[in-house]
Amino acid sequence: MGFKKSLTGLIAVIMLFGQNIENVGATGFSDVSNTYRAKEEIDYLVSRGIVSGYKDGTFRPSQGVNRAETAVMIGKALGLNGSKRSTGFSDVSGLSFASGYIQSAVEKGIITGYGDGTYRPGKIVTRSEMAILLARAFKLTSTSSSLHFSDVYPSSAAYSSINKVATSGIATGYLDGTFRPVTATNRADFSAFLARSLNTEFRVDHNKRVIAEEIVNVNGLNVRTGPGTSYASKGKVNLGYRVSVYKYTGTWALINYKGLEGYVHQDYINPPMADLSKKIIVIDAGHGGTDSGAVGNGLLEKNINLDTTLRLEKHLKAAGVNVVTTRKTDVFIELQNRVKIAKDNKGEMFISIHVNSGGGHGTETYYYGSAGAPGTSHIQKSKKLSELIQKRMVSMLGTTNRGVKEGNFHVLRENGMTSTLVELGFIDNSSDAKKLGSAAWREKASQAIYLGILDFYKLS
Repeated sequence: MGFKKSLTGLIAVIMLFGQNIENVGATGFSDVSNTYRAKEEIDYLVSRGIVSGYKDGTFRPSQGVNRAETAVMIGKALGLNGSKRSTGFSDVSGLSFASGYIQSAVEKGIITGYGDGTYRPGKIVTRSEMAILLARAFKLTSTSSSLHFSDVYPSSAAYSSINKVATSGIATGYLDGTFRPVTATNRADFSAFLARSLNTEFRVDHNKRVIAEEIVNVNGLNVRTGPGTSYASKGKVNLGYRVSVYKYTGTWALINYKGLEGYVHQDYINPPMADLSKKIIVIDAGHGGTDSGAVGNGLLEKNINLDTTLRLEKHLKAAGVNVVTTRKTDVFIELQNRVKIAKDNKGEMFISIHVNSGGGHGTETYYYGSAGAPGTSHIQKSKKLSELIQKRMVSMLGTTNRGVKEGNFHVLRENGMTSTLVELGFIDNSSDAKKLGSAAWREKASQAIYLGILDFYKLS
């Protein structure tokens, strides 16, 4: 990874977009997950003092970039003079934070104003306008005369510039073959475009069209030179890495991860959870407060449930999922209130985490079905979710497989959404308890549940 490694601390305050923004390392942005598509490009620009985040700890990647902000960021990238001074535009004061960079960019022939003598600094820049600015700023040349975006025509004013940024590996289109030239450029796209303009290591191969993006669901996945295990490994990708897919060949996929290109088996990649950002998953840590749950071998069920829940929350959030937890601390919550939390937050999936007791050993999962209408969609989905989580748990943790069962539990019966209740192991069994008491084991359990959820959405 080299210089691309994520920043680990905060950078000094930079007044980039006005008085309400401060420079924060991308690893600290609450809305830029570890698997976010432009994370490393954002990190790179932050490290160079070119872009920054807001005081509330966000980066706001989907927010549009205006003409003033664009001038500042391109100016910083090129090392232009940013000292505040008078400009030739009636709507840009010499006191404006962007005045120096706007004037410098005008002098370099990078930007122009409008016929009425205005610059319109607050106007959001479209993707075609961004292509024009970058082509001028970095003096790009086209490497190909053919352009394959269905919505960009040779007669359009931006055709040449879009061709230049596309064939240079700076700006890509969408999976449907469009470039969407009149769409607003957001902060994530601008960061990706600008980082690629500055550093060729971020650029993409324009001759290969990305048909999908998926997330690796296992650590140490071999990226091979061909579609089969007989081919040599070129390198490895790990759990949570977002990869670009160029094509599918049988059960294999040709992928690219930051320049590492090769084949991986499709069983080990899933559609990104970030694509489900408008959906909500509710995690329920069983028991809590005055209700300790099961007790055994010096352990309390409520503590194990909560720790595993918080670890699962971390994995889901890192993948871009909206997560709601019924409790984050050692508090008692009535069963009906747990269901109310799920419904009030419009959850589409509910996962309740528990620990078993009663003399047995092993892992089991439950869904509600026998007392309801078996054909109901969410019941069938609940059964499938339970099966997939159970499969991951047993495979990854090596626990005894107690199977998937129907259970008439209040939190499953009353919530009306895709739901499962996971019993990690038996607290009163010495062998299971040794595992349950291990932080490393609980971390692995949370990963297994997380991967079971990924498996569910891949099938869905």
